[in-house]
This record gives sequence, C-alpha cells and structure tokens, in this order.
Amino acid sequence: SPVVEAVPSEEPITAQSISPAAPALETAVHHPSLAERECALFIPAGDVAGETILCGYVVVPAERHDPESKEVRLAYVILRATGDNPAPDPIIHVSGGPGIASSSRTTVVEFINRYAPLRETRDIVLYDQRGIGNSHPVMNCVDFIEGGSGDDAASVADTYSRCQEGMRDQGYPPETFSTTVSAADLVDLMHALDYPAYNLYGISYGARLLMSLMHHFPDEPLVRSIVLDSVDTLPEDVGTEYISATHLLQQALFESVFDACAADPACATAYPDLRARFSSLVEQLNQTPLALDQYTTVTGDSLYRYTFPYNPAVQNIPYQPSLIAELEQGITATLELIGSGGIPEPATRTSVLP
Repeated sequence: SPVVEAVPSEEPITAQSISPAAPALETAVHHPSLAERECALFIPAGDVAGETILCGYVVVPAERHDPESKEVRLAYVILRATGDNPAPDPIIHVSGGPGIASSSRTTVVEFINRYAPLRETRDIVLYDQRGIGNSHPVMNCVDFIEGGSGDDAASVADTYSRCQEGMRDQGYPPETFSTTVSAADLVDLMHALDYPAYNLYGISYGARLLMSLMHHFPDEPLVRSIVLDSVDTLPEDVGTEYISATHLLQQALFESVFDACAADPACATAYPDLRARFSSLVEQLNQTPLALDQYTTVTGDSLYRYTFPYNPAVQNIPYQPSLIAELEQGITATLELIGSGGIPEPATRTSVLP
C-alpha cells in the first residue's frame, strides 16, 4: 500500500497513487475544530452532563480539498471513564449500516450499559458519521420519496437521483458522502479531540470504514489498535462502492446455494435443476402472485428481493431448495416458518453455509 500522510498536505493524492480503481482522497491544509453542542440526552443516575458525559461537534469542510467549502459538523459524545486511574487512550465506537447513528438518546443509553466494564478504565467516544444522526447536514433520502413511490428499480433510481440533486442544491456534492471521506473524517476527529492515542472498534459497515482508514492512512500515529467486528472485505475500489460490492457478495451466496445443491447427490436428486426452477418460479409468481393473508402477497420480485439472494438468518439457507419446491405448488409452509423466525439457529452458524 502507498504511504499517505496523516497530516493533510497541499499536494492532492491522485487515484493512481492509491489503486487503479479508487477515487482520489483529495486533501488540503485545514484544521478540524471543535464546537459546542447541548447534551440533549437521557442522563442515567451517576452521570452528569458536561462532566462525565460531554457532547460537541468536530467541524470539517464538506469538500476536503477545499477548506472554504461548506462545513460539516460531526456530532460526538464522550463517556468519561468511571475508574480512578483511566488509561489515556479511549475507545472510539464506529457504527455500521451505513447510516446508524451513535449519539441518539436511546443508543447512548445502550452504549453506557454495553461499555460499562471497559469504561472503568477508558473514555468511550461515540460519534455520528457525516450525513447521519445528530451530525449536520443530515442526508436522508426518504425526504425525497414522493407519495406512492414503489420498490421497483425505476422508483428507487428516481428517488436517489432527486436526493442527489437535493444535496447539490444545499451545497453538498454527493461524492462528499463516501466511505473514503468518512475515514478521513475519523482521522480529523481523533486529531481534534487531542487524546495521545485511540483504540478503534468498528462493527459491520464500521469494520469496512476502518479498513478504508488503514488503507488510506496506514501510518496514522494516533491509532493504537483496531478491532474489526463482522468483517466484510473491501472491494477493489477500497470501500467507496459499498452497495454495489454488497450486491455482488449477495449474488455469489445466492448462486452458491444452487451450486451446492447440484453438487450434492441427495439434494440434486430431490431438487433437480434448482436454478432454472427458481427462475421459472419468479416468473410464475410475477404473473400470478401468491396471497399469504389479506395483508401479504408474494410476487416473484418480492421473493427475489427479500428471500433471495441474501437471507440475514443463515440457518434458513438449507431450507431454500424445499422452499422453492413448495412454492411451485402453492404451498407456503416453509415460507411462513421462515417469516415467523421458527427455524432454530444452529449451534455453529458456519456449519450450514454452502
């Protein structure tokens, strides 16, 4: 990996200096600053706003190569260590999603409980990545959904197109909201808060963001340790096309179910030509949807979008061949079992992966 200076330099970093497919992480001389923010939180017994719980903003430019561009305010909450002799290096919690906030009233209470043992020896830093939570601006594309918008590709594309135009109209180019930029924001947060070192904990998408940080800032001196929880590997473009990469991974899992069944004699005998049968089933259900009850109708598109290719409950994957065979006959027993969460989770989750 190329070396990228932790302190912003006047020379912009080109895409070629990172990787052939990665966008440029352009930098310029700017100094992140702190701003006050009211702790509009539920303060548990034993904590005091302004003393044991601190709230504020780290102010950075929206366009990192232009210090004069509109400002972005990253909301943060610091939970002061409860012990008498805390370590100097705090833990920064990097949430997932992308889009999950860490500084809301309910999540802060959750984190106070979750981090209680670690908080005895270290400060805990929670923050909202740019565009979400209590950070400013908040970019919520739901605001751009007009009445009656559906889940079809055209409606979704139209919503995001109008959302991007809305961002531009407010002075925030859409490209300023990316994994790469958020990684640079996190470096600014560390420098602005002025601790001597940090331990970074990223969960789900937060792990991907931290991998992007390690790629673009491999020699950042303030990073003492990094914990990656639920790692989802970076694509070739180093984390900027999160959704596209995730869809590719989902499609790979989708196809692996059919491949595994075809390679297994028992499954291949019970469910021959499963891939082709699934395609026919999708077309069949699109022409004649299947009503589960007065509120729920199953179409081919909904089956594809919400049951395949990715099912968040891994234990459901072995039931997918029988699910297809049942739905061909209008039987919904397995589908209803999956929908109700009635399939028990195995003791070893990886044992059911194809």
